[in-house]
Amino acid sequence: MRTADQTPPPVTGHRPPRPPGWGADLWVAIERLPVTAYHWSDYTSVWDAPGSKYRWDDWTAANAFTDATCDVSGLDIELGAPDDEGRVDAGHLVFTLANDDGRWSQYDPFGRLVAYEPGSRVYVWATIAGVAWWLFAGVVAAWREGTDATVEVEAFDASSDLNVSVGEWLPGTVGQRAHDRIAAILSLIGYPGPRRLDVGTVTLLAYTTTATPLEEMQAVATSDGGYVAVDADGTFLYRSRSWTAGRTDQTRIVVFSDTVCNVDAVVWDLELVTDDQLLLTDVQLTNLDKVVAQRQVTATRRYPFARAGDQWITAAEGSGLVDYLLARRTDSYLRVDGFTLHLTAPSQDLWRIGIDLRVGDLVRLLHDQPAVGGVDRIDLNLVVQAVTHRITPDAWTVEVATTRATGNNVIYRWGGPGMLWDRDPARWGN
Repeated sequence: MRTADQTPPPVTGHRPPRPPGWGADLWVAIERLPVTAYHWSDYTSVWDAPGSKYRWDDWTAANAFTDATCDVSGLDIELGAPDDEGRVDAGHLVFTLANDDGRWSQYDPFGRLVAYEPGSRVYVWATIAGVAWWLFAGVVAAWREGTDATVEVEAFDASSDLNVSVGEWLPGTVGQRAHDRIAAILSLIGYPGPRRLDVGTVTLLAYTTTATPLEEMQAVATSDGGYVAVDADGTFLYRSRSWTAGRTDQTRIVVFSDTVCNVDAVVWDLELVTDDQLLLTDVQLTNLDKVVAQRQVTATRRYPFARAGDQWITAAEGSGLVDYLLARRTDSYLRVDGFTLHLTAPSQDLWRIGIDLRVGDLVRLLHDQPAVGGVDRIDLNLVVQAVTHRITPDAWTVEVATTRATGNNVIYRWGGPGMLWDRDPARWGN
């Protein structure tokens, strides 16, 4: 478990044996809501003293978490996938439960679900050598019972609950930074979950809005150059512009490659992409007070970008954000559109790497490319943008995509191109 993570809850129920060849144990814990038992005539009347434990109509079983792993026959978790404005999709979980005995679809006489239903919390994690690594934390949104004695459960992380309209409201006060503004919003709506918030860079305007709490926090994040998201353990995060350096809680920087063998993970279906989706050459930002910050860089082809409604206060803050966007998005750096880690494949032990990988982690890519006179190696830093777990009884895969390169690791060698110290053919290079 990472140092700042929440502790998984205690669970009841039977544990399945670890499948042969697996290097981790999967845990799927579903919250059982309070259940009213001993019904006689209605849901409110009691016939004996309130102090009696066993009485008609009114005895309830406390809520707890049940280990559902034994009945899981397939599970998909999708995390991440921010767009070019840093808005991260809600974490999404879908899994199927065997329901031969009907335990996962009990209904009362009115047709209401009993014990497990929309609103139940659902947590997924994996343990390696007794250590827990979070995969998902969220709330059930749909409980679908099929005719084949199965139940499909769909859940989303806290982003879904935060994206509900609260009418017209005032998010905060003038001069707050992102940390204080987002904390104020979470407190205003009574958000009960844990949070970890970076301080942020700009100071913010204050105004009334009809945006949802999530939309408002996303607007604050884009005005500051960061992003908001819900972590795998259910913690609400604000990451400032320092997100390009990776996460402070990641346990290691994984090195992967499709052409180099002596790395942490060798992948076979790596897709390197260089495209113009995020390229910018001239940027114009306008805040809510109509203050404009803009700058243009010289380029053979224009990629203009304009945005209104930012919340930074001063022109200097707006100009700093413009410079940050141009520094990140002027050059056509490559990104990894996707690769897959096959955790159950016997050729590599990828269990810890795949299970510990989080959105926001810094990773390294080594890639050897053909060149005149031999091979050139690129060694790049990228940030994990999306992680998808697909788990069946027979296999566990982790699909990964990254942002565009955020930096490189230069290797200096004698006689190579670049980084010249003189004009001779024999020279130091990179």
